[in-house]
Amino acid sequence: MEIPDLPSEGSIDRLVSLLGPYARICQPRVYGISNLPGDGSLMVGNHTIYGFLDLPFMMAEIWKRRRLAIRGLGEHAHYAVPLWRDLLAREGWCAVPVTNVRALMRDRQTILGLPGRVA
Repeated sequence: MEIPDLPSEGSIDRLVSLLGPYARICQPRVYGISNLPGDGSLMVGNHTIYGFLDLPFMMAEIWKRRRLAIRGLGEHAHYAVPLWRDLLAREGWCAVPVTNVRALMRDRQTILGLPGRVA
């Protein structure tokens, strides 16, 4: 699968603004944003319930404070569902197939992986 282009800054701003009402309810906290390198890094995080709930808030906070676009890694199951897969491909900053992590690293993009529990 080809890596989708990042949306424009204006598109990211609009997506972040959509989370505003939910962020006021959830009050997400993201610590250490000032420590993130601006030229790409691989971050690994933990999520409380589901990565697709935590990931947008984390990405939005980092965008608002540092203007860094984060590429979330999505597992293969996300790309097996046709409409969901199309949404993820269209909004390339939300999730990129985990198999593309090397290409993202070569491009020095900022990447966030939220691995699930390993049995």
